[in-house]
Amino acid sequence: MTALRLRLAVATLLRTALSILAVVLVRNLLTGPGDDALVLVGWAGLLLAAQLGASLAGYDQELSQQRLAARIELGILGRLLERLNGLPVPRLEAGSRGDLVQTLRDDVAQVRAARAARAALALDGVLVLGLTSVALWLSPALTGIALPLLALAGFPVAWAARRAPQGSRSVRERAVGLLDGLLERLHGARPLRLLRGEAAAGERVIASARAYFEELLGLVRVRARGRLGLDAAAGASLVAVVIGGALRVRSGALAWSELLAFLVALRALHAPLHAMASNALLVLRHAAAERRVAALLAEPGLPAPREAVAVAERPARLTCEGVGHAYGEAPVLAGVAFELRSGETLGVVGPSGAGKSTLLGLLARLDDPRHGAVRLDGVDLRRLAPDELRRRVSLVTQDPFVFAASVRDNVACGRPGASDAEVERVCRSTGLHDEVTRLPDGYATRLGAGGHGLSRGQAQRLALARALLAEAPILLLDEATASLDAGAEARLHEALAASGSAMRVIVTHRLPALRQADRILVLEAGRVVACAPHARLLRECPLYRRMWRARPGSSAPSAPSRAPVRAGTRSARVPGAPAPR
Repeated sequence: MTALRLRLAVATLLRTALSILAVVLVRNLLTGPGDDALVLVGWAGLLLAAQLGASLAGYDQELSQQRLAARIELGILGRLLERLNGLPVPRLEAGSRGDLVQTLRDDVAQVRAARAARAALALDGVLVLGLTSVALWLSPALTGIALPLLALAGFPVAWAARRAPQGSRSVRERAVGLLDGLLERLHGARPLRLLRGEAAAGERVIASARAYFEELLGLVRVRARGRLGLDAAAGASLVAVVIGGALRVRSGALAWSELLAFLVALRALHAPLHAMASNALLVLRHAAAERRVAALLAEPGLPAPREAVAVAERPARLTCEGVGHAYGEAPVLAGVAFELRSGETLGVVGPSGAGKSTLLGLLARLDDPRHGAVRLDGVDLRRLAPDELRRRVSLVTQDPFVFAASVRDNVACGRPGASDAEVERVCRSTGLHDEVTRLPDGYATRLGAGGHGLSRGQAQRLALARALLAEAPILLLDEATASLDAGAEARLHEALAASGSAMRVIVTHRLPALRQADRILVLEAGRVVACAPHARLLRECPLYRRMWRARPGSSAPSAPSRAPVRAGTRSARVPGAPAPR
């Protein structure tokens, strides 16, 4: 990058020097050659070479400037992606997707454009200084006429500059709203069609697009007015110089050749001044994008340990010690404590919103608890290197993610070096193999983004096969079998038990799947109600007992009812009821 900056500086200085030389050559061409045709041709050739050289230097300057800007953009994008990798996952899931997409797609490009504009301001400033010096050398009087008029262009440019930042913020907000609407329309295609909401969703997108283009047109109008003022000032300065120069030529105070050379210098000066005004407005226009990128880069992520502590490849204990968590000011977990040892299975149950998924996210360190600690073999997860933790923990959620890649690559994404035999083995254990072989290209079949080409149950089994192939000693399942039937779920739990994972934490609403778990943690409103095996919970935990009785397929206890009275039988009398007559 240093070499590129040096090349840019050399190109700028060369362009400035050749532009000045061209003005001097014009003056000498008009005054020096006399009647000698050969000398005239020589001066004309030098002028042509200077003009061509200045153009080539300008071309190289622009190319180097754009190359430098592209490297800057790639660097910013890399830093942003690295920052996203370090942010808590709930932060990424809770925010506006349109806002993040806008930052990664448009804001980064606008920051690159703003930085390129700043560089252009400095480079064009060098050219303006050089040409102004030549103008003063040619005619201080005409320079005194032209510069004050050019300075008047500062008023419309300043007017536009005051309005550009607000317009920039408004355009960005409208762009985020439009992106959110488009993403909602694409991701919600199925429910929108079933609910007959496609027309309304389309109208909302069109309304957002209309508001965006209105704000964008307003910003373009502001910039155009600023340029209009600059063009008017440049035109006025040119007319004033022509009139003033003509009067001075008639009075003999100025040679017509010097007037013509001055006009060439003045016209050459207009181009960089116009570019400087445009670039200044561009910097102000993209100020909102720069602030957004800076804010995202400054967001605190999950802190990396200064000195990472090593733990065993297959840890023996996973413990929660008084873990509490909240999203904003809303508490989600409070005082959660348990210990899980190697070879044990812990079930986690509770009503919706009890904090089950949040707990699993903390165990995988997708976020850090507000209070307490999660430990592996007594070591706080915050003291482990992220890669070391990821090798020891696999998390499968109820919303499996499928990449736009082949079936094999999807299964092996956690272990790219896995053999085809290993991929087939885990797919057999999850009951996916036979269905994969029926796909057009088997394991080489390319899947669409989001799992297009698979049913939800198949996508869930693919995610489970991916977790089994990773062979992480700690396996976390968050409703990972919700789309499977009872038989497939039972076979899958047998495969999980035989997988060799040292510890398993299973969140599920299907309580029969947890009857063989060593313990079941019952959560309610973020607090531990009980933690014991299935049989003991049935006896001692009212909440668990209610959940067990309310499970699908269970027979609820029947309420006492009065038996129908049959002919020839005597019915029991209800106290307080009138005696039969």
